[in-house]
Amino acid sequence: MSLLKNPDFRLFWGAQTVSMVGTNMTRVAIPLLAAGTLAATPFQMGLLQAAQTIAFLLVGLPAGVYVDRSRRRPILIVCDLLRAALMAAIVLGFVFDLVTFAGLLAVTLLVGLATAFFEIAYQSYIPVVVGRENLVEGNARLESTNAVSRLAGPTLGGGLVQLAGAVATVSVQAATHVVSAVLLSRIRTPEAVPERGERRHMRAEISEGLRFVLRDPVFRAITGSAATYN
Repeated sequence: MSLLKNPDFRLFWGAQTVSMVGTNMTRVAIPLLAAGTLAATPFQMGLLQAAQTIAFLLVGLPAGVYVDRSRRRPILIVCDLLRAALMAAIVLGFVFDLVTFAGLLAVTLLVGLATAFFEIAYQSYIPVVVGRENLVEGNARLESTNAVSRLAGPTLGGGLVQLAGAVATVSVQAATHVVSAVLLSRIRTPEAVPERGERRHMRAEISEGLRFVLRDPVFRAITGSAATYN
């Protein structure tokens, strides 16, 4: 049966799509907002761009361990709502002229942190929604919209900034994360609570995961390709 007939997959697919579009809009709109309103220098705009993705480097491995120990759907919903709240804080800050560059940078770092947890959790949540037997089709559909969002998100973000202003664009981004959280909350596929077993130190679990990836030639090649691309 096609996954398009699976209502929970449609909800998950829709949530992932709007969330990724919002994320990619953010990567354009926030630096433009800083440039237009705070007169940010090129170096400061570079810092804002880095702040949106550096969380993957700083907390990617610990986040993977945390997600492995937890149910994924609550993490996804919390991350979406957190990003919506942070975006709303940015909007209110600019409306009331309370934002400084340091404050914007700090909020952007927090958004990046929530995004890192979201993207790790959503990839781990796919097998729960579609089952192992439909994993190839599920990944294919999700990655196709992910690729489109990388193109459409910055384009929409830049266009909205030009038409409505950067503050309005950030408001739209906040709304996309709320929509994503609502769609995720409607998924009814049961998700088992991970077995606790003997809880080991996070460092030991990270080391085990790295050894597993680096010893396997396929995973090692994929990891090297992704690291080079990023």
